[in-house]
Amino acid sequence: MAERWIIGGTHDYLRWREAQKLREHLSKQSIPVIGPEDAGGFVDPDSVVWVANANKRKDITALLALDYDLVLEWPAKKPEDPWVAKIPAKRQSWNDAVAIWEEDGVAVNFVRKECLRHKFPEMPIELAQSLVQTLGPDLAQLSWEVDKVCRNIGIARIITAKDLKETLAGSNKKPLRDLVDILPSRNAGSVLRVLGKVGGGNPGSGEVMQVVRGLLGTVLDWTATAQALETKRQPDAIAEILGANPYRFKKFILPVAQGLGSKSCLSLLQAMSHAENAVLSGQRDPWTVLCGELAMWCKEAK
Repeated sequence: MAERWIIGGTHDYLRWREAQKLREHLSKQSIPVIGPEDAGGFVDPDSVVWVANANKRKDITALLALDYDLVLEWPAKKPEDPWVAKIPAKRQSWNDAVAIWEEDGVAVNFVRKECLRHKFPEMPIELAQSLVQTLGPDLAQLSWEVDKVCRNIGIARIITAKDLKETLAGSNKKPLRDLVDILPSRNAGSVLRVLGKVGGGNPGSGEVMQVVRGLLGTVLDWTATAQALETKRQPDAIAEILGANPYRFKKFILPVAQGLGSKSCLSLLQAMSHAENAVLSGQRDPWTVLCGELAMWCKEAK
């Protein structure tokens, strides 16, 4: 009898994690995964039909009637349709987003449990709270930081404040992340204030290159997304082309690309290029060039 799975809920990152876990399981079993349009015809009868955005489809009854194993990705709350109850509970996964005032508490619990995934003891609650206060409640970012801490330690044991501090000190680029967050506002004053934190007391060529190289990947993603949107490509297809985590794409890339548009994104790339050229050509004060270019971009982007 064909098996059924449903991976759903409104929390994009947790839903994505569950989907990745199932994909990895199927891959280890050498089970082919196909789209619903490929079902039927000359395909491996052991294939699993994977249906993205199943909540938007009108042919769920027909899909459930297929002889293939079936995975439904359902980026919405759990429906009350009778067919859902027929799927065994162990093959259902539901993760819904919480209210903003509950995010920190959920993030703290997530961090502590994430340690168990790496076969480490749960992180002490005060350390988990400190990590969430430092980085915010973004579960994708927190997962990455816990992974780095555990890999740096190597041997499974209780994580200490020193472990956390050493790992974050080696990779904490919060001022640069703040710059990424503030740039889309196109507020020159705010951008320059954050830029000052990135540069520190005596910024020079090294700090200019740090900013330019640190921003480049994100700005290129904004630009590519904005250009693709203008060709009427769907967001899911753009994320796949970029190879982006769907959760991060929808939360951090897509909204900025939609707000700025390709013209402003290309202009930002040009401003960054001018600052880089100021370093490479040996100009006297490349940091001032960078600040001026970004301030001008803020003004013209409006």
